[in-house]
Amino acid sequence: MTNYQSAKAGDTVETANVNLAEIIYRSSKWATRYIWLLIILIIAGVVAGMYGTKITYKPLYTSSAFFSVTVEINGDTDYNYNATTAASIANTLPYILTSEPLRNIVVAELGETKAGVGIDDLVIEAESLGKTPLLTIRVTSPDAEYSYKALVLMLEHYPSLAEYVIGKTQLKMIIEPAVARAPDAEPRYSLGVLLGVLAGAAVFAVVIALFVTSDTTVVTASEIEEGLGMRCLGVIPYVKRENKHDKTPVVVLRRIPQNGFSDSVSSLRNDVIKYTSRSNYKTILITSTTKREGKSTVAANLAVTLARRGYKTVIIDCDMRNPAVLRYLHLSKKDGIEYGLEDVLVGKVSLDDTVYKHPDLRLWVLPSLQPASAPAELAASPKIAELIRELRGHFDYVIIDTPPAETVADASVIAKNCDALLYVIRQDTVSRKRIKNTVATFSESGINLIGCALSMTGSRFIIGYNRSYGYGYGYGYGYGYGYGYGYGYGYGYGYGKSGYGYGSNENALQESDKLSGANGTSNLRVHKTQKTQEG
Repeated sequence: MTNYQSAKAGDTVETANVNLAEIIYRSSKWATRYIWLLIILIIAGVVAGMYGTKITYKPLYTSSAFFSVTVEINGDTDYNYNATTAASIANTLPYILTSEPLRNIVVAELGETKAGVGIDDLVIEAESLGKTPLLTIRVTSPDAEYSYKALVLMLEHYPSLAEYVIGKTQLKMIIEPAVARAPDAEPRYSLGVLLGVLAGAAVFAVVIALFVTSDTTVVTASEIEEGLGMRCLGVIPYVKRENKHDKTPVVVLRRIPQNGFSDSVSSLRNDVIKYTSRSNYKTILITSTTKREGKSTVAANLAVTLARRGYKTVIIDCDMRNPAVLRYLHLSKKDGIEYGLEDVLVGKVSLDDTVYKHPDLRLWVLPSLQPASAPAELAASPKIAELIRELRGHFDYVIIDTPPAETVADASVIAKNCDALLYVIRQDTVSRKRIKNTVATFSESGINLIGCALSMTGSRFIIGYNRSYGYGYGYGYGYGYGYGYGYGYGYGYGYGKSGYGYGSNENALQESDKLSGANGTSNLRVHKTQKTQEG
Protein backbone atom coordinates (compact mmCIF):
# COMPACT_ATOMS: atom_id res chain seq x y z
CA MET A 1 0.00 0.00 0.00
CA THR A 2 1.38 3.41 -0.90
CA ASN A 3 2.67 5.26 2.14
CA TYR A 4 0.98 8.60 1.49
CA GLN A 5 0.13 9.02 5.17
CA SER A 6 3.81 9.45 5.96
CA ALA A 7 3.74 12.84 4.23
CA LYS A 8 2.78 14.81 7.31
CA ALA A 9 2.44 18.55 7.32
CA GLY A 10 4.52 18.79 10.49
CA ASP A 11 7.52 17.05 8.90
CA THR A 12 8.43 19.79 6.50
CA VAL A 13 11.12 22.01 5.13
CA GLU A 14 9.21 25.20 5.84
CA THR A 15 5.86 26.03 7.33
CA ALA A 16 3.75 29.09 6.62
CA ASN A 17 0.14 30.04 6.57
CA VAL A 18 -1.66 31.94 3.87
CA ASN A 19 -0.50 35.49 4.42
CA LEU A 20 -0.65 38.93 2.91
CA ALA A 21 2.31 38.21 0.63
CA GLU A 22 0.48 35.27 -0.95
CA ILE A 23 -2.65 37.34 -1.44
CA ILE A 24 -0.61 40.11 -3.05
CA TYR A 25 1.16 37.56 -5.24
CA ARG A 26 -2.05 35.94 -6.44
CA SER A 27 -3.71 39.31 -6.92
CA SER A 28 -0.82 40.63 -8.98
CA LYS A 29 -0.83 37.43 -11.04
CA TRP A 30 -4.48 37.69 -11.98
CA ALA A 31 -4.30 41.46 -12.36
CA THR A 32 -1.44 41.27 -14.85
CA ARG A 33 -3.06 38.37 -16.67
CA TYR A 34 -6.32 40.28 -17.09
CA ILE A 35 -4.95 43.80 -17.40
CA TRP A 36 -6.88 44.04 -20.66
CA LEU A 37 -10.10 43.60 -18.68
CA LEU A 38 -9.15 46.51 -16.44
CA ILE A 39 -8.61 48.70 -19.50
CA ILE A 40 -11.99 47.72 -20.92
CA LEU A 41 -13.77 48.31 -17.61
CA ILE A 42 -12.14 51.71 -17.18
CA ILE A 43 -13.04 52.76 -20.72
CA ALA A 44 -16.61 51.55 -20.18
CA GLY A 45 -16.73 53.37 -16.85
CA VAL A 46 -15.47 56.61 -18.38
CA VAL A 47 -18.02 56.43 -21.20
CA ALA A 48 -20.80 55.65 -18.75
CA GLY A 49 -19.65 58.42 -16.42
CA MET A 50 -19.62 61.03 -19.17
CA TYR A 51 -22.98 59.89 -20.51
CA GLY A 52 -24.44 59.88 -17.02
CA THR A 53 -23.11 63.38 -16.42
CA LYS A 54 -24.69 64.55 -19.64
CA ILE A 55 -28.16 63.13 -19.03
CA THR A 56 -28.26 64.13 -15.35
CA TYR A 57 -26.94 67.62 -15.88
CA LYS A 58 -29.54 70.30 -15.22
CA PRO A 59 -28.35 73.85 -15.83
CA LEU A 60 -29.26 76.35 -13.10
CA TYR A 61 -29.50 80.08 -13.57
CA THR A 62 -29.16 82.67 -10.84
CA SER A 63 -30.33 86.24 -10.75
CA SER A 64 -29.08 88.41 -7.90
CA ALA A 65 -29.61 91.89 -6.49
CA PHE A 66 -27.37 93.93 -4.22
CA PHE A 67 -29.03 96.71 -2.23
CA SER A 68 -29.08 98.60 1.03
CA VAL A 69 -31.83 98.41 3.61
CA THR A 70 -33.29 101.49 5.26
CA VAL A 71 -35.82 101.23 8.08
CA GLU A 72 -37.57 104.40 9.14
CA ILE A 73 -38.26 104.92 12.84
CA ASN A 74 -40.35 107.95 13.62
CA GLY A 75 -39.38 109.45 10.29
CA ASP A 76 -35.64 108.98 10.94
CA THR A 77 -33.01 106.35 10.13
CA ASP A 78 -30.23 104.86 12.19
CA TYR A 79 -27.18 103.24 10.55
CA ASN A 80 -26.46 100.77 13.30
CA TYR A 81 -30.08 99.81 13.53
CA ASN A 82 -30.26 99.37 9.81
CA ALA A 83 -27.15 97.13 9.86
CA THR A 84 -28.71 94.97 12.56
CA THR A 85 -31.93 94.96 10.61
CA ALA A 86 -30.09 93.87 7.45
CA ALA A 87 -28.61 90.90 9.29
CA SER A 88 -32.04 90.05 10.66
CA ILE A 89 -33.50 90.34 7.20
CA ALA A 90 -30.83 87.97 5.85
CA ASN A 91 -31.98 85.37 8.35
CA THR A 92 -35.71 85.89 7.95
CA LEU A 93 -35.88 86.84 4.29
CA PRO A 94 -36.12 83.28 2.91
CA TYR A 95 -39.08 82.60 5.18
CA ILE A 96 -40.78 85.84 4.17
CA LEU A 97 -40.05 85.32 0.51
CA THR A 98 -41.52 81.82 0.66
CA SER A 99 -44.44 82.88 2.77
CA GLU A 100 -47.91 82.16 1.49
CA PRO A 101 -48.77 85.77 0.47
CA LEU A 102 -45.60 86.31 -1.55
CA ARG A 103 -45.78 82.80 -2.95
CA ASN A 104 -49.31 83.48 -4.20
CA ILE A 105 -48.11 86.71 -5.82
CA VAL A 106 -45.30 84.93 -7.70
CA VAL A 107 -47.59 82.07 -8.73
CA ALA A 108 -50.26 84.51 -9.91
CA GLU A 109 -47.82 86.62 -11.86
CA LEU A 110 -45.52 83.93 -13.31
CA GLY A 111 -47.30 80.58 -13.07
CA GLU A 112 -45.11 77.90 -14.71
CA THR A 113 -42.94 77.95 -17.78
CA LYS A 114 -43.52 75.68 -20.76
CA ALA A 115 -40.71 73.52 -19.44
CA GLY A 116 -42.59 73.06 -16.15
CA VAL A 117 -40.42 75.36 -14.04
CA GLY A 118 -42.45 76.83 -11.19
CA ILE A 119 -42.30 78.27 -7.71
CA ASP A 120 -41.18 74.94 -6.24
CA ASP A 121 -38.04 75.01 -8.36
CA LEU A 122 -36.85 78.30 -6.87
CA VAL A 123 -33.94 78.42 -4.46
CA ILE A 124 -33.79 81.70 -2.51
CA GLU A 125 -30.68 82.85 -0.65
CA ALA A 126 -30.09 86.07 1.29
CA GLU A 127 -26.80 87.27 2.77
CA SER A 128 -25.85 90.43 4.66
CA LEU A 129 -22.45 92.07 4.20
CA GLY A 130 -20.92 92.06 7.65
CA LYS A 131 -22.33 94.64 10.10
CA THR A 132 -23.69 96.85 7.33
CA PRO A 133 -27.16 97.50 5.96
CA LEU A 134 -26.06 95.91 2.66
CA LEU A 135 -27.85 92.81 1.49
CA THR A 136 -27.62 90.36 -1.41
CA ILE A 137 -30.53 88.24 -2.61
CA ARG A 138 -30.08 85.39 -5.11
CA VAL A 139 -32.84 83.44 -6.80
CA THR A 140 -31.89 80.26 -8.66
CA SER A 141 -33.98 78.03 -10.92
CA PRO A 142 -33.57 75.91 -14.08
CA ASP A 143 -34.92 78.82 -16.14
CA ALA A 144 -32.94 82.08 -16.35
CA GLU A 145 -35.97 84.22 -17.22
CA TYR A 146 -38.04 82.70 -14.44
CA SER A 147 -35.29 83.38 -11.85
CA TYR A 148 -35.06 87.00 -12.92
CA LYS A 149 -38.82 87.65 -12.91
CA ALA A 150 -39.27 85.93 -9.54
CA LEU A 151 -36.52 88.08 -7.99
CA VAL A 152 -38.05 91.30 -9.38
CA LEU A 153 -41.49 90.39 -8.00
CA MET A 154 -40.01 89.57 -4.60
CA LEU A 155 -38.13 92.84 -4.39
CA GLU A 156 -41.21 94.71 -5.53
CA HIS A 157 -43.59 93.19 -2.99
CA TYR A 158 -41.22 92.45 -0.11
CA PRO A 159 -41.36 95.91 1.60
CA SER A 160 -45.13 95.80 1.93
CA LEU A 161 -44.99 92.33 3.49
CA ALA A 162 -42.02 93.12 5.75
CA GLU A 163 -43.60 96.32 7.10
CA TYR A 164 -45.72 94.28 9.52
CA VAL A 165 -42.61 92.50 10.81
CA ILE A 166 -39.75 95.04 11.03
CA GLY A 167 -41.34 98.32 10.07
CA LYS A 168 -41.37 100.49 7.03
CA THR A 169 -38.50 99.33 4.86
CA GLN A 170 -36.90 100.83 1.81
CA LEU A 171 -34.61 98.89 -0.51
CA LYS A 172 -32.07 101.00 -2.37
CA MET A 173 -30.68 99.11 -5.32
CA ILE A 174 -26.93 99.13 -5.77
CA ILE A 175 -26.75 96.36 -8.38
CA GLU A 176 -29.94 95.79 -10.30
CA PRO A 177 -31.03 92.20 -11.01
CA ALA A 178 -30.47 90.88 -14.52
CA VAL A 179 -31.22 87.77 -16.55
CA ALA A 180 -28.38 85.25 -16.27
CA ARG A 181 -26.58 84.82 -19.58
CA ALA A 182 -25.05 81.45 -18.76
CA PRO A 183 -25.73 78.63 -16.31
CA ASP A 184 -24.02 78.75 -12.97
CA ALA A 185 -21.86 75.71 -13.79
CA GLU A 186 -21.02 73.61 -16.82
CA PRO A 187 -21.38 69.82 -16.77
CA ARG A 188 -18.67 68.30 -14.57
CA TYR A 189 -17.39 65.72 -17.03
CA SER A 190 -14.16 65.43 -15.06
CA LEU A 191 -16.13 64.17 -12.08
CA GLY A 192 -17.95 61.70 -14.32
CA VAL A 193 -14.63 60.47 -15.69
CA LEU A 194 -13.21 60.07 -12.19
CA LEU A 195 -16.27 58.18 -10.99
CA GLY A 196 -16.13 56.00 -14.11
CA VAL A 197 -12.48 55.14 -13.51
CA LEU A 198 -13.18 54.32 -9.87
CA ALA A 199 -16.20 52.22 -10.81
CA GLY A 200 -14.21 50.30 -13.43
CA ALA A 201 -11.38 49.71 -10.98
CA ALA A 202 -13.84 48.59 -8.31
CA VAL A 203 -15.47 46.05 -10.63
CA PHE A 204 -12.02 44.82 -11.65
CA ALA A 205 -11.04 44.46 -7.99
CA VAL A 206 -14.14 42.35 -7.38
CA VAL A 207 -13.32 40.15 -10.38
CA ILE A 208 -9.72 39.71 -9.20
CA ALA A 209 -10.95 38.90 -5.69
CA LEU A 210 -13.14 36.16 -7.15
CA PHE A 211 -10.19 34.77 -9.08
CA VAL A 212 -7.96 34.89 -6.00
CA THR A 213 -10.52 33.11 -3.79
CA SER A 214 -11.03 30.41 -6.43
CA ASP A 215 -7.31 30.04 -7.22
CA THR A 216 -6.23 26.61 -5.99
CA THR A 217 -2.79 26.43 -7.56
CA VAL A 218 0.20 25.83 -5.31
CA VAL A 219 2.29 28.90 -4.50
CA THR A 220 4.13 27.99 -1.29
CA ALA A 221 5.52 24.89 0.36
CA SER A 222 2.92 25.23 3.10
CA GLU A 223 0.16 24.74 0.55
CA ILE A 224 1.73 21.42 -0.45
CA GLU A 225 1.84 20.35 3.15
CA GLU A 226 -1.46 21.74 4.38
CA GLY A 227 -3.53 21.68 1.19
CA LEU A 228 -2.26 18.41 -0.27
CA GLY A 229 -1.09 16.59 2.84
CA MET A 230 2.30 15.89 1.26
CA ARG A 231 5.82 16.62 2.39
CA CYS A 232 7.74 19.39 0.60
CA LEU A 233 11.37 18.35 0.28
CA GLY A 234 12.67 21.37 -1.58
CA VAL A 235 11.90 24.66 -3.26
CA ILE A 236 13.72 25.24 -6.56
CA PRO A 237 13.77 28.88 -7.73
CA TYR A 238 13.67 30.36 -11.18
CA VAL A 239 17.04 31.30 -12.60
CA LYS A 240 17.13 34.44 -14.64
CA ARG A 241 19.07 34.06 -17.82
CA GLU A 242 21.61 36.76 -18.53
CA ASN A 243 21.07 36.22 -22.23
CA LYS A 244 17.56 35.53 -23.49
CA HIS A 245 19.05 33.62 -26.42
CA ASP A 246 20.80 31.19 -24.06
CA LYS A 247 19.06 27.86 -24.56
CA THR A 248 21.28 25.83 -22.24
CA PRO A 249 19.33 23.93 -19.56
CA VAL A 250 19.84 25.12 -16.01
CA VAL A 251 21.87 22.44 -14.27
CA VAL A 252 24.36 22.70 -11.40
CA LEU A 253 27.09 21.49 -13.74
CA ARG A 254 27.47 25.16 -14.42
CA ARG A 255 27.94 27.91 -11.88
CA ILE A 256 24.51 29.34 -11.13
CA PRO A 257 24.79 32.21 -8.64
CA GLN A 258 21.26 33.55 -9.10
CA ASN A 259 18.48 32.92 -6.62
CA GLY A 260 20.44 30.36 -4.62
CA PHE A 261 19.70 27.71 -7.23
CA SER A 262 22.64 25.47 -6.29
CA ASP A 263 21.85 25.73 -2.58
CA SER A 264 18.21 24.84 -3.15
CA VAL A 265 19.15 21.75 -5.18
CA SER A 266 21.61 20.69 -2.48
CA SER A 267 18.89 21.12 0.14
CA LEU A 268 16.56 18.95 -1.92
CA ARG A 269 19.27 16.31 -2.25
CA ASN A 270 19.84 16.27 1.52
CA ASP A 271 16.15 15.73 2.23
CA VAL A 272 15.92 13.02 -0.43
CA ILE A 273 18.85 11.23 1.22
CA LYS A 274 17.19 11.67 4.61
CA TYR A 275 13.86 10.15 3.62
CA THR A 276 15.19 7.41 1.33
CA SER A 277 17.94 6.13 3.62
CA ARG A 278 15.38 5.30 6.31
CA SER A 279 13.91 2.51 4.19
CA ASN A 280 16.85 1.82 1.87
CA TYR A 281 15.00 3.33 -1.11
CA LYS A 282 17.31 3.40 -4.11
CA THR A 283 15.12 3.79 -7.19
CA ILE A 284 13.50 7.21 -7.28
CA LEU A 285 10.90 7.99 -9.93
CA ILE A 286 10.45 11.68 -10.75
CA THR A 287 7.38 13.00 -12.50
CA SER A 288 4.89 15.87 -12.49
CA THR A 289 1.26 16.50 -13.28
CA THR A 290 1.68 18.15 -16.65
CA LYS A 291 4.36 19.42 -19.03
CA ARG A 292 6.79 22.26 -18.38
CA GLU A 293 6.85 21.84 -14.62
CA GLY A 294 10.63 21.30 -14.41
CA LYS A 295 10.67 17.56 -13.64
CA SER A 296 13.63 16.86 -15.91
CA THR A 297 15.50 19.78 -14.36
CA VAL A 298 14.88 18.36 -10.89
CA ALA A 299 15.88 14.85 -12.02
CA ALA A 300 19.12 15.96 -13.68
CA ASN A 301 20.15 18.27 -10.83
CA LEU A 302 19.31 15.70 -8.17
CA ALA A 303 21.41 13.09 -9.98
CA VAL A 304 24.34 15.48 -10.34
CA THR A 305 24.30 16.57 -6.67
CA LEU A 306 23.99 12.98 -5.44
CA ALA A 307 27.02 12.04 -7.54
CA ARG A 308 28.95 15.04 -6.21
CA ARG A 309 28.09 13.96 -2.69
CA GLY A 310 29.87 10.67 -3.39
CA TYR A 311 26.90 8.43 -4.14
CA LYS A 312 27.24 6.19 -7.16
CA THR A 313 24.26 7.37 -9.19
CA VAL A 314 22.67 6.48 -12.50
CA ILE A 315 19.91 8.46 -14.20
CA ILE A 316 17.53 6.77 -16.63
CA ASP A 317 15.63 8.82 -19.18
CA CYS A 318 12.30 6.96 -19.23
CA ASP A 319 10.58 9.92 -20.85
CA MET A 320 10.71 8.14 -24.15
CA ARG A 321 8.21 10.53 -25.69
CA ASN A 322 10.32 13.62 -25.13
CA PRO A 323 13.82 12.69 -23.93
CA ALA A 324 15.81 15.49 -22.35
CA VAL A 325 18.32 14.07 -19.85
CA LEU A 326 21.32 14.12 -22.19
CA ARG A 327 20.68 17.73 -23.05
CA TYR A 328 20.38 18.62 -19.38
CA LEU A 329 23.68 16.88 -18.60
CA HIS A 330 25.35 18.71 -21.51
CA LEU A 331 26.12 15.45 -23.32
CA SER A 332 25.80 14.85 -27.05
CA LYS A 333 26.95 12.74 -29.97
CA LYS A 334 30.50 13.99 -29.57
CA ASP A 335 30.71 12.22 -26.22
CA GLY A 336 30.50 8.77 -27.80
CA ILE A 337 26.89 8.06 -26.89
CA GLU A 338 25.53 5.64 -29.47
CA TYR A 339 22.70 3.58 -27.97
CA GLY A 340 19.76 4.36 -25.75
CA LEU A 341 17.02 2.89 -23.60
CA GLU A 342 14.82 1.89 -26.53
CA ASP A 343 17.68 -0.10 -28.02
CA VAL A 344 17.94 -2.12 -24.79
CA LEU A 345 14.19 -2.69 -24.47
CA VAL A 346 13.80 -3.97 -28.05
CA GLY A 347 16.81 -6.27 -27.63
CA LYS A 348 19.08 -4.47 -30.06
CA VAL A 349 21.93 -4.12 -27.55
CA SER A 350 22.64 -5.17 -23.99
CA LEU A 351 22.45 -2.97 -20.92
CA ASP A 352 26.25 -2.97 -20.82
CA ASP A 353 26.31 -1.10 -24.13
CA THR A 354 23.97 1.71 -23.09
CA VAL A 355 25.11 2.88 -19.65
CA TYR A 356 27.49 5.82 -20.11
CA LYS A 357 29.66 7.47 -17.49
CA HIS A 358 29.75 11.23 -17.21
CA PRO A 359 33.33 12.42 -17.73
CA ASP A 360 33.39 14.74 -14.72
CA LEU A 361 31.19 13.02 -12.15
CA ARG A 362 30.52 9.74 -10.44
CA LEU A 363 27.36 9.71 -12.51
CA TRP A 364 26.17 7.24 -15.11
CA VAL A 365 23.48 7.83 -17.73
CA LEU A 366 21.05 5.51 -19.47
CA PRO A 367 19.64 7.91 -22.06
CA SER A 368 16.80 7.95 -24.53
CA LEU A 369 18.15 9.27 -27.78
CA GLN A 370 14.95 10.12 -29.61
CA PRO A 371 11.16 9.90 -29.23
CA ALA A 372 10.32 6.19 -29.22
CA SER A 373 7.97 4.68 -31.78
CA ALA A 374 5.85 2.85 -29.16
CA PRO A 375 6.57 4.46 -25.78
CA ALA A 376 3.51 3.06 -23.98
CA GLU A 377 4.41 -0.53 -24.90
CA LEU A 378 8.03 0.01 -23.94
CA ALA A 379 7.06 1.50 -20.56
CA ALA A 380 4.99 -1.60 -19.78
CA SER A 381 7.68 -4.00 -20.99
CA PRO A 382 8.94 -6.58 -18.44
CA LYS A 383 12.45 -5.65 -19.55
CA ILE A 384 12.07 -2.27 -17.81
CA ALA A 385 11.55 -4.06 -14.49
CA GLU A 386 14.61 -6.25 -15.14
CA LEU A 387 16.69 -3.25 -16.12
CA ILE A 388 15.76 -1.27 -13.01
CA ARG A 389 16.41 -4.27 -10.75
CA GLU A 390 19.81 -4.80 -12.37
CA LEU A 391 20.85 -1.18 -11.92
CA ARG A 392 19.52 -1.09 -8.38
CA GLY A 393 22.02 -3.77 -7.45
CA HIS A 394 24.99 -1.75 -8.71
CA PHE A 395 24.18 1.83 -7.75
CA ASP A 396 23.45 3.75 -4.59
CA TYR A 397 20.73 5.72 -6.37
CA VAL A 398 18.78 5.16 -9.58
CA ILE A 399 17.02 8.35 -10.70
CA ILE A 400 14.23 7.79 -13.24
CA ASP A 401 12.82 10.68 -15.27
CA THR A 402 9.34 9.90 -16.64
CA PRO A 403 6.66 11.75 -18.67
CA PRO A 404 4.02 13.88 -16.91
CA ALA A 405 1.65 11.54 -15.09
CA GLU A 406 -1.58 13.30 -16.00
CA THR A 407 -0.80 13.28 -19.70
CA VAL A 408 0.11 9.61 -20.16
CA ALA A 409 0.22 6.46 -17.98
CA ASP A 410 3.93 5.74 -18.46
CA ALA A 411 4.95 7.05 -15.04
CA SER A 412 2.35 5.03 -13.09
CA VAL A 413 3.28 1.89 -15.02
CA ILE A 414 7.03 2.29 -14.43
CA ALA A 415 6.33 3.18 -10.77
CA LYS A 416 5.54 -0.46 -10.03
CA ASN A 417 9.25 -1.16 -10.34
CA CYS A 418 10.46 1.74 -8.18
CA ASP A 419 10.90 2.39 -4.47
CA ALA A 420 10.13 6.08 -4.10
CA LEU A 421 8.24 8.84 -5.89
CA LEU A 422 9.44 12.46 -5.95
CA TYR A 423 6.63 14.58 -7.32
CA VAL A 424 7.47 17.91 -8.99
CA ILE A 425 4.97 20.75 -8.72
CA ARG A 426 5.57 23.95 -10.61
CA GLN A 427 4.62 27.02 -8.62
CA ASP A 428 1.30 28.56 -9.54
CA THR A 429 0.54 26.24 -12.45
CA VAL A 430 -1.67 23.25 -11.61
CA SER A 431 -4.69 23.13 -9.28
CA ARG A 432 -4.51 21.11 -6.10
CA LYS A 433 -7.38 18.95 -7.32
CA ARG A 434 -5.48 17.92 -10.45
CA ILE A 435 -2.39 17.16 -8.38
CA LYS A 436 -4.36 14.98 -5.98
CA ASN A 437 -6.08 13.12 -8.81
CA THR A 438 -2.76 12.49 -10.57
CA VAL A 439 -0.96 11.33 -7.43
CA ALA A 440 -3.89 8.97 -6.79
CA THR A 441 -3.03 7.11 -10.01
CA PHE A 442 0.08 5.78 -8.22
CA SER A 443 -1.94 4.26 -5.38
CA GLU A 444 -1.89 0.74 -6.86
CA SER A 445 1.75 0.76 -7.89
CA GLY A 446 3.16 0.19 -4.41
CA ILE A 447 5.54 3.13 -4.73
CA ASN A 448 6.15 5.35 -1.71
CA LEU A 449 5.64 9.09 -2.07
CA ILE A 450 8.58 10.56 -0.18
CA GLY A 451 7.58 14.13 -0.99
CA CYS A 452 7.33 16.93 -3.50
CA ALA A 453 9.63 19.54 -4.99
CA LEU A 454 8.16 22.99 -5.61
CA SER A 455 9.85 24.18 -8.78
CA MET A 456 10.24 27.43 -10.71
CA THR A 457 9.44 29.57 -7.72
CA GLY A 458 9.87 33.29 -7.38
CA SER A 459 7.62 36.39 -7.60
CA ARG A 460 7.18 37.41 -11.19
CA PHE A 461 4.74 39.13 -13.52
CA ILE A 462 2.80 36.77 -15.74
CA ILE A 463 3.13 38.86 -18.86
CA GLY A 464 6.53 38.36 -20.45
CA TYR A 465 8.13 36.32 -17.65
CA ASN A 466 8.73 33.30 -19.87
CA ARG A 467 11.11 35.27 -22.00
CA SER A 468 13.48 35.89 -19.12
CA TYR A 469 13.13 32.91 -16.86
CA GLY A 470 12.70 29.21 -16.86
CA TYR A 471 14.03 25.91 -17.85
CA GLY A 472 10.98 24.26 -19.37
CA TYR A 473 10.78 22.89 -22.85
CA GLY A 474 8.19 22.20 -25.50
CA TYR A 475 6.41 18.89 -25.19
CA GLY A 476 4.99 16.90 -28.09
CA TYR A 477 3.68 13.40 -28.39
CA GLY A 478 3.05 11.15 -31.37
CA TYR A 479 5.62 11.76 -34.04
CA GLY A 480 8.16 13.74 -32.12
CA TYR A 481 7.10 17.03 -33.64
CA GLY A 482 6.96 19.88 -31.21
CA TYR A 483 10.04 18.53 -29.48
CA GLY A 484 12.47 21.35 -29.24
CA TYR A 485 13.96 24.03 -27.15
CA GLY A 486 11.29 26.34 -25.80
CA TYR A 487 12.87 27.03 -22.43
CA GLY A 488 9.96 28.84 -20.91
CA TYR A 489 8.83 30.66 -24.01
CA GLY A 490 5.58 28.74 -23.68
CA TYR A 491 6.01 26.81 -26.88
CA GLY A 492 8.42 24.42 -28.49
CA TYR A 493 10.01 24.56 -31.85
CA GLY A 494 12.20 22.27 -33.80
CA TYR A 495 11.60 19.08 -35.65
CA GLY A 496 11.01 15.44 -35.14
CA LYS A 497 14.65 14.43 -35.46
CA SER A 498 15.92 16.79 -32.82
CA GLY A 499 16.43 13.79 -30.58
CA TYR A 500 19.01 12.34 -32.99
CA GLY A 501 22.62 13.28 -32.91
CA TYR A 502 23.41 11.96 -29.47
CA GLY A 503 24.74 8.68 -30.77
CA SER A 504 28.12 8.03 -32.29
CA ASN A 505 29.27 5.57 -34.91
CA GLU A 506 32.67 5.44 -33.26
CA ASN A 507 33.36 2.56 -30.93
CA ALA A 508 32.65 3.69 -27.42
CA LEU A 509 35.50 3.58 -24.98
CA GLN A 510 34.77 0.81 -22.53
CA GLU A 511 36.11 0.40 -19.08
CA SER A 512 35.71 -2.48 -16.72
CA ASP A 513 34.31 -0.82 -13.62
CA LYS A 514 33.29 -2.83 -10.61
CA LEU A 515 30.28 -0.90 -9.50
CA SER A 516 29.63 -1.25 -5.83
CA GLY A 517 26.23 -0.85 -4.23
CA ALA A 518 24.52 -1.57 -0.99
CA ASN A 519 23.88 -5.14 -2.10
CA GLY A 520 27.36 -6.03 -3.28
CA THR A 521 29.47 -5.69 -6.41
CA SER A 522 29.20 -6.66 -10.04
CA ASN A 523 31.21 -6.54 -13.23
CA LEU A 524 28.62 -4.56 -15.20
CA ARG A 525 30.48 -2.97 -18.11
CA VAL A 526 29.80 0.69 -18.88
CA HIS A 527 30.85 3.14 -21.57
CA LYS A 528 32.90 6.08 -20.48
CA THR A 529 31.99 9.20 -22.37
CA GLN A 530 34.61 11.48 -23.80
CA LYS A 531 35.16 14.88 -22.25
CA THR A 532 32.05 16.99 -22.65
CA GLN A 533 32.54 20.19 -24.60
CA GLU A 534 30.37 22.84 -23.06
CA GLY A 535 29.98 26.10 -24.74
